[in-house]
Amino acid sequence: MEEPIKDNLNILFLLHQRFKYLNNHPCILECNDIENACYIGNLRTDNFIGFVLGYEISEVSLKPDHFKLLEETENLQITKYRMLNAVKPWPQPNISIGMNEGHPGEVIEIQEIPVILKNFGSAQLWWGEKVAVLWEAFFDEKFDIPLDSDMLLNQLWQNCESFLAHQGVRHIYTYNRDPRFETDWYQSFLKQRGYQSVKQRPATVCKLMA
Repeated sequence: MEEPIKDNLNILFLLHQRFKYLNNHPCILECNDIENACYIGNLRTDNFIGFVLGYEISEVSLKPDHFKLLEETENLQITKYRMLNAVKPWPQPNISIGMNEGHPGEVIEIQEIPVILKNFGSAQLWWGEKVAVLWEAFFDEKFDIPLDSDMLLNQLWQNCESFLAHQGVRHIYTYNRDPRFETDWYQSFLKQRGYQSVKQRPATVCKLMA
């Protein structure tokens, strides 16, 4: 079940586990459009914690040829759109230091700590009836991403697929290549996630949800 991000106790609990210095101080979460952001899931490895946020679902009406990887009838079934963001926490402690002449400064107060949830990736979800398109699910190269980013990318896709499954989707379509990734690696990644080639649809793969 989705939860609002603002003052989210589950996220705050995970942050206190990851950043021990937060345990003794109140924290406040900050992110883009926090009033409308929802907590979808986690991105976790042994040395990293991040989250998947979902934003407002939009109503859409597509032309029959909008997505080339879909048949015309499938395009017309698409009625919903949602942006998901991968975010990572960036605590920003506000420290007050007292200065005494001839002595080193001393920390006299640490105020409420803002934890900024910074975007470092995204995914676009389009769906309607039993059909969906998972579009451009990736991490932004300008951010430092852990060496085990393959695990995190799998978790991002898992969050996307789980959300779509809960909307009643049975078939998730996407392209079998993305210019951000080496083609052989990307196609192997999709195959491991259960995506299979679609006959008579060039560069198109589909995952059948249970």
